[in-house]
Formats: sequence, C-alpha cells, structure tokens
Amino acid sequence: MSLAEEMLATMPLSYDSSTYSADEEPHIVINESRQAIVPNELKTLAVTGDHKVEKITFDCVRFWDGNDLSTFAIYLNYVLPDLSTGTYIPSSIVADNNVFHFDWDINNNITKKRGKISFAITAIKTKKNDSGETVVDKQWSSIPNGDCSIVLGIDISNVPSEEESSDVLAQMSAILGQIQEDFDEWLKNNLPIPITNEEIDEICV
Repeated sequence: MSLAEEMLATMPLSYDSSTYSADEEPHIVINESRQAIVPNELKTLAVTGDHKVEKITFDCVRFWDGNDLSTFAIYLNYVLPDLSTGTYIPSSIVADNNVFHFDWDINNNITKKRGKISFAITAIKTKKNDSGETVVDKQWSSIPNGDCSIVLGIDISNVPSEEESSDVLAQMSAILGQIQEDFDEWLKNNLPIPITNEEIDEICV
C-alpha cells in the first residue's frame, strides 16, 4: 500500500457508534418539587441551525398523589428566543420505578434564533363527559425553566453535494499520490530531502 493510500485509509471519514451508550449523556431531571434540574452540559442546548442531531432525555417524577404520570399524555411546552411558543409531544415514554423517561428531539424549528429557551412539562389525562366530548380529567405541570440556550453558529448557505464531496476526496488523493511519487523519486536517486529541519521549524513557528 502506498503512503497516499495509507493516509486516506486512516482518515476518520466515519464514526463507529457501537460502543456509545445513551446512558453516558446527562439527563434533565424533573424532581419531586416540580423543578427541572438542567446539568451544565445541557445548558447549551444547541447551535443555531442544528437539526435532529441532539436528543435530550428527561427523567420525570412518576407518581404524584397517587397518580401515575407515565400514563398521562406528556407535552413539552417551550418559549423560543423570539418569544414564539410551541409544543413537543414525545414519541414514546418509558416507565422505570419512580420515574419515567422521554426524549426531546431538537430540530431546526427550535434552533432558528440564538438566545434563551424556557420550557415546562405538562401531563394531561382526559375522559369523556356525559355528552361524549373529550375533556381534561387531570392535569399536572412542572415549574418553567429558562436555563437552556441556543448559541450562534456560522450559517452555511451552500451544503456540498455528494459529487462535490467526492471531488474533494479525489483532489486529496491526487495530491497525496504526487507527494508519494516525489518521495519515491528522491529515495530512488538518493536526492536530499528538499526541506531541512530548520525550515520545518520556521514553518511551524
């Protein structure tokens, strides 16, 4: 294998997530006082423009005065930096002893603007009234929390296509191939390396 091929082969073009565990990431905890405890690692919720690359896991108190909140419909209500509001409905809820868990999938509707984000959890249980209408039977809410922020990123207006990405790799391969040829030629003809250690030091300063 040539030097160029070795360098390309060792480039981290992909990531093996087989050893990753979601349990290694911190969670937001809704405690028995209805307060949301946000760890420092999650206070920067995302960067502007982020889209479906961040899932925030919540651990919420499960039982409240004899009510199992994990059997209620869960709504995550939020206020964005521009003061617009929205609601996220978790796709699944997992009950575990005295807490239940759900994820908040952060999309680009959330990350449009930088600034503070406030959120609160609402759990609702409905029933049919005498007229057959669906009405709220029970409702529980957490205390709103404003500890999370969206930070400003750098906008990329032109996303490179697969063809453009392939062109970049082809150019890199050609450059590395030329370096390999030059190096082989120097070795073959016992030529001095065309750069000294002193010159390398000057470049690195």
